Amino acid sequence: HFNSSGGTGTMESVYVPREAPKNVYTVPACTFTHTVPFKNWTTQPNGGGTDVAVDAVMTLTSDTTLYAKWSCVAMIGNTPYATLPEAITAATSGATITIVDNITPDAVANITLDKSLTITAETPGKYTIADHHFTLSGNTVEVTVSNLNFSGDSYINANNGKGLTVDHVNA
Repeated sequence: HFNSSGGTGTMESVYVPREAPKNVYTVPACTFTHTVPFKNWTTQPNGGGTDVAVDAVMTLTSDTTLYAKWSCVAMIGNTPYATLPEAITAATSGATITIVDNITPDAVANITLDKSLTITAETPGKYTIADHHFTLSGNTVEVTVSNLNFSGDSYINANNGKGLTVDHVNA
């Protein structure tokens, strides 16, 4: 079985016998589409489980579903975003942006936070944001940053600390 993980389109389920030697299966390319590029398949929903590459050979012994894993660095709910600036732009005030991969832009990203947000890691301490300059705009914006590592030329300018809560950020 194939699950689009929020993508669109269909992929037909494939019957693979469970007895050797006929239970060997070559994983196909993804034909689902999404607003972000396909990264690989995974064995659990929401990007969890074991990553499985296209053309990988699997030995199947039970009913198996492969879930599309999209190339994104941030999620708002179930919506993936390819870049952190895209997620911040799309977020409504009070939203939580969950970081799901390391973020390393081609050049330093300058981001103005003009709405109240929470930015946190899917797995505490697992992901790094490199080369991002964050500036809080105005005295009513409240931003919480938690469970992330900052590296390279990353910093947060919080107007003398007003409106910023930082919890477990490793610099």
